[in-house]
Amino acid sequence: MISSVHPNKSRNIGQINVCQKARGPGRLLPISDLGAGSGHIAEVANVPVRVYGTATAHAGTTMATQCEIKSGVTTLGPSYFEEHKIAMKKLTGVTIPDTVTSIEKGTFEQCVLLTSVALPDSVVNMGENVFSGCTRLEVVQFSTGMTRIPARTFAFCRSLSTVSHLDNIKTIETSAFLLCPSLARLAFGTCLTDIAKNAFAGCTELKAFVVPAGCNIQPNAFQGCPCKEDMCTQCVVTSLPLVDDTLL
Repeated sequence: MISSVHPNKSRNIGQINVCQKARGPGRLLPISDLGAGSGHIAEVANVPVRVYGTATAHAGTTMATQCEIKSGVTTLGPSYFEEHKIAMKKLTGVTIPDTVTSIEKGTFEQCVLLTSVALPDSVVNMGENVFSGCTRLEVVQFSTGMTRIPARTFAFCRSLSTVSHLDNIKTIETSAFLLCPSLARLAFGTCLTDIAKNAFAGCTELKAFVVPAGCNIQPNAFQGCPCKEDMCTQCVVTSLPLVDDTLL
């Protein structure tokens, strides 16, 4: 079924509210039938469409800009976005509900337009490379339910400048923050015990780093950083006061 909507008019199709403009004088754009699925903002035939509740746009090239994950989802992975016809390369924002407990390997890998993410504290398990290659990602609120930062979680996130809620992290795995040149400061809680090799390699602006005394730091963990391996004793601080995970 094909429907047409007059320029600048809105129309309800089931649970979907569509607003469309003519692509030229007196010209109407076709809108494909929309079926059942999950909430996101998409583009059907280059027309912005907001999809609410349990609706999905079924069209040849659906282009998502923002996605609100349906409450009730417990495991989030690439298959979720494939099922809901969401083009990850166009994703600029995502809202994750507190029903999600696990995020699979590479879920947001190379989402090059994604700028910020808040992980609910319900997330207790993450695979590797979840945000690897998200070159415009700037701000992340991590989950306090996580006790580790998996390998290459933020590798090649060249715009990443702020990662908060790290108090419960015990282990930072291999290349977790590899080549994050915009990252200048990080603060961890007293739980942190291990930093793996190349964890912060190439973080050329990382000058303020707070970890508890006695933390096991592997070779090359800070390769290319102002906090080099031979300077680690200057970076390990136990009594520096913290406010909102930033240095005073």
